[in-house]
Amino acid sequence: CSFVDCRSYFPLLQKVMMFKGALLTILIGGCTLLTTNAQSTVSAGISGSYNIPLETVSLGVRANRTVTTRMVISPQLRYAPRFNDFHEISFGANVHYHFIQFDSGPRYRKKTILPGVYALAGVHYHRWINYTVSINERAKQNNIIPEIGLGALLGKGQIKVFLEGKHNSLWMEPSAELGMLWSLSSGSKMLKCPY
Repeated sequence: CSFVDCRSYFPLLQKVMMFKGALLTILIGGCTLLTTNAQSTVSAGISGSYNIPLETVSLGVRANRTVTTRMVISPQLRYAPRFNDFHEISFGANVHYHFIQFDSGPRYRKKTILPGVYALAGVHYHRWINYTVSINERAKQNNIIPEIGLGALLGKGQIKVFLEGKHNSLWMEPSAELGMLWSLSSGSKMLKCPY
């Protein structure tokens, strides 16, 4: 085909590449989660997030896998629907380091619901679907975004609620995320860990 004929396929190719990356992240995360052993715990969750300066709302899914009693790897996918001014999708992974854990002893598990607190850091691929040139020179249609923040986890048993405050250090944008996690691991083989 000539160059003029092939240009009509570029938007379709871009969509395929965007979803190919999301599928690859999900497959890698899934394979990581499937290789868990008796020493690890796995949970899955849903969330909603709010980008404060842009006033956009996103929906998200994640999986959390405990690596040590204090460290968790969390592959994530977030989607900001078309009704926002910024229609976008991002996927990547964060590492959570739990520096305050109240849910680690039998007396806490049975009697109280106390929060755990963790620091988080990660990298996400970001696709700005309705991209237009903006005043932010760093903003492109495809971006790699480093993310840092703090989170809190509350609950006991199979269901927990989390709240995270995050900072996009590429565009200097704070955001908040609220969600729920469901444990997928058997209770008898779990580490003493928030997930």
